[in-house]
Amino acid sequence: MLVAFFVNIGFAGLPTTYTLIGGLMLLLLLPIQGAGYWVLLAASGMRHRTSLLTGALLTSYSEFALIVAALGVEDGWLEQEWLVKLAVAVAASFVIAAILNPRNTSALSSFAARFPTRPPEKLNIHDRPIEIGNVTALVLGMGRVGSAAYQQLTIEHGLEVLGVEHDPKRVALLEKLGNNIVEGDATDTDFWDRVIRNGLIEVIVLAMPEHHANIDALMEIRQRKFTGRVAAVAMYYEDVRELHDLGIDVVVHMYAGAGRDLADQSMEIEKRARDDI
Repeated sequence: MLVAFFVNIGFAGLPTTYTLIGGLMLLLLLPIQGAGYWVLLAASGMRHRTSLLTGALLTSYSEFALIVAALGVEDGWLEQEWLVKLAVAVAASFVIAAILNPRNTSALSSFAARFPTRPPEKLNIHDRPIEIGNVTALVLGMGRVGSAAYQQLTIEHGLEVLGVEHDPKRVALLEKLGNNIVEGDATDTDFWDRVIRNGLIEVIVLAMPEHHANIDALMEIRQRKFTGRVAAVAMYYEDVRELHDLGIDVVVHMYAGAGRDLADQSMEIEKRARDDI
């Protein structure tokens, strides 16, 4: 139905020089739209960087404008030529956004850094800096594997560990169990920009269930010049090889590790039984 609708828009008429110029002139309003999003998001408590990047991503005309325009033409509110002008403006805004947005991140981040930093208590709770204190280990992904790694690093190795988990329900549950955990997406550049680094972290464990997520997190870590040890878990042997090729210090194959642990515990029980005899 959506494809049919856009084909129908195309039947409204080919752009003439007049409608083409009119559609392109509508693009002059886009900076005002982007600035409006920036102001609204900043007023809602988001950081300037978040507000600027979001405003840049939203600085394009929506295809829903064509739906409204088509209804307006059908009811006689708008002339037919306005539908063609809007079609030109929407298509051109998509092209401009596709070209500029991938290149805007670093420039907008530098521009945002020129603005005064607002106190954390005045920022939206989801966009505040993340204090990690004296943490010496990070576990990215607090599922079953990540939680086990968290306990092992805490209890057996005496490290100050922080878990990172994107699921808010799981974060609330783990907090009730006494875990030191924050809600966040370790694959997101913005999350790492919010983390206040302490220079004490010795090891990072990549324990997210999706292989690509662990690789994305590794790329973020590398960009921040982390020099400690990185460990990861993988489900398939080809994933293990890929992680080794990327230079990760320790990669554990999930099923192989479970098999070794099963064998070790079986032999431990057998040894205890012999000792009792």
